[in-house]
Order: sequence, then structure tokens, then C-alpha cells
Amino acid sequence: MNIVLFFTRSVTLKQWIAQGLFDREKLLYETFIKQSQSINIYWITYGRHDSIIASNLYNQNSLSRKIHVISKPPFFPEGKYFDLIYSLLIPFIYFSLLSRASLIKSNQLDGSWAGLLSSHIFRKPFILRLGFLPSQVEYAACSRNKIRFKLLCLIEKIMASASPNIITTTSSILNTIHLFSSLGKKNCAIIPNYVNTDLFSSSRELSFRDEKIVYYGRLSPEKNLFELIEACHLANIHLDIFGDGPLLNALNDYIKKHNYKVTLSPPLPNSELPCLLNKYRYFALVSSTEGMPKTLIESMSCGVIPIVSPIEPITNILGADYNFVSSSHSSDSISLAITKAMTCSSQLLSDNLSQLVKSRYSISSIAKQELDFYLTVLSRS
Repeated sequence: MNIVLFFTRSVTLKQWIAQGLFDREKLLYETFIKQSQSINIYWITYGRHDSIIASNLYNQNSLSRKIHVISKPPFFPEGKYFDLIYSLLIPFIYFSLLSRASLIKSNQLDGSWAGLLSSHIFRKPFILRLGFLPSQVEYAACSRNKIRFKLLCLIEKIMASASPNIITTTSSILNTIHLFSSLGKKNCAIIPNYVNTDLFSSSRELSFRDEKIVYYGRLSPEKNLFELIEACHLANIHLDIFGDGPLLNALNDYIKKHNYKVTLSPPLPNSELPCLLNKYRYFALVSSTEGMPKTLIESMSCGVIPIVSPIEPITNILGADYNFVSSSHSSDSISLAITKAMTCSSQLLSDNLSQLVKSRYSISSIAKQELDFYLTVLSRS
């Protein structure tokens, strides 16, 4: 079976490594290969030097040689608009590869049209993956760019309507898709994000951890990081932030201006996160919108107590009875949730959170669900 994955438009293997995502993202495909030796994976990326980077990873035994990285041609200019043109030309540039594909899949919505177009040209089954809806992120960020918001909504509608098979990470995303798609249940799958529970595990009791809060991830408006910083100040607790994104400079200036007890650091590779997480008692995720948050289930797997906002799918993951949920996205409300967590969290809760992730979101279980869906799709083609 030859599985071709189309990277998100303008995303490169180099970026995955720089942002600490590589170890996490490759895991699903390397697990496929372990579960079935007949599988070959092809990553079509937007980096001009990604195949060279992949060669180094092969030599370091950091990437399976059955994952083949297909770089953007070196003569192609950089930039999102050039990448848009490239995405439309991919089916013709990689004619030979795509004609041999068993199944084509997109990693996210942006750029997924390249996979859909390829599937029509070569008559191959296609799966649209939606880990989140970009229009919801744009709306949550209170963007004033109404044209961009409407364009994202239109692309979501077109792709969901045109795609023969869809994977989403949450039921709420699938319910939204069903508003403008007539796909039946057999053509859709809700497959949540996964955790390497062998790597992400609790190795330190709560009482031996620092009385601090950690956030790691993208530094973007929908994460409500300014409100989180203010809430930590009100609750008199130190906050450590690891990440990168459009708000990096603004957050840095804000922290310095107010002299808050906040440390802002670059992102870490995914493989280093378990050691980091086991140093903390609390993890905060107070976003106004989320897909299926990987950082939440990774921290839970390490026994860290989450302090979260009242949105799906966060509340679905933790359950209706979970106590440390803010009533709104205001700093006052988040501060109350922090204070409650500092007062009422326990080792039993930490252990239960870790066990919940092992039972629902382990990589072996999620990989089997996804591979079974691939086989179902292939059986209908």
C-alpha cells in the first residue's frame, strides 16, 4: 500500500523539526509501518531542501526509510502565493508517483485541493483530514479581515462537499461539516489525536513537582495568553510559556512592561516534552477555540493537572465533572480556576488523568483506527 500525504500548504519538514513537531507527527506513519510491513509512505512537502534533510534523518535513524520525502523543486520560488501555484501543479510534476498511489490524504484543509485534484486525475481514493476548522480560528482571533474569513468558510464548504472521505478529530467539527456535506457515516471517521504513552508518562508524584503552570504551543490570539498571564498574576503563581507564533514580540513586551512572573522560552522538540512536563503541577489551555488539543492530552498523560476553558472538545475530553474549568475567558474567571486547582488537586486525580489518556488516546489504538478506515476506503474504491 502506497499512502501519499500532502503537507499543509507552505509547511516544510524543516519547519516541523524547528517547531518541535517532527517526533510527534512522524509517529503515526511509523506506527503504520510497524503494523503492516507492506506500507510505504510518501510525504509531499513545500520545502526545497526537505529531501536532503530527510537523508540526514535516515542516516541518524531518526526517520523510517519507508517514509519517502518529496521536496518542492529547487527552481520554485518561496512564498505562499508561489506555493498556491505549486499546489495546483503537484499532480503534473509528480505524475509517476501519484499514478502508483493506493490512497491520497491531506494533512489539513489548506492545500488539500492538491490531493483532491490528484485523486480525480489518477482515480485514487482521497481522504480530507480536518484537525480543526480555520474559519473558527479566524473568528476566535477577532480578525477584522472579513474577506479572509468568508474565503476560509467557502474553502471549507467546497472541500467538504467535494471530498469522498473525511477524517475529523472531534464530533463538533464533523457536525459542522455535515451542515454542507451529504456524506454518510461510512465515509466519515472521528479519529482523535494520539499520544505516545510510552514516552509521555508520569514519572514524578505531584508533591515533588514545582508549584508552577506551564503552557506550550502556538502563541496566537485564540489561545488567550494575555488573559492567562493576567490570571496567573492574580493567583500569584509563576507561568512558564514555551512556543512561537505571531504574538511572540507582543507577549514579551507585555511581560517586561508589567514585570510579571512569566518566563517565555522557544519551543522544545516533542521528545523533550515529557521530561519538562513532569516538572510541573499544572498545565493551562484557556483557548477560545480548539480542534483536538494534542498538548492537553500529552500533559494529562504526564499527570499534569489541566486548567482549561469551557469549550468543546476540551470539556468532552475531561468530562462534565472536571472541576478546574474557567466559567469564561476572562482573567478573573481563569484566576478562580487556577486557585481552585492549587487548593483541590490531588495525586489520585493526576493518576486518573494519566490512565484516561492511556485508555483512549494511545498511538497504537489511534493508528489502528486510522489504518482500519484506510482499508475501508480502499475496499470501496
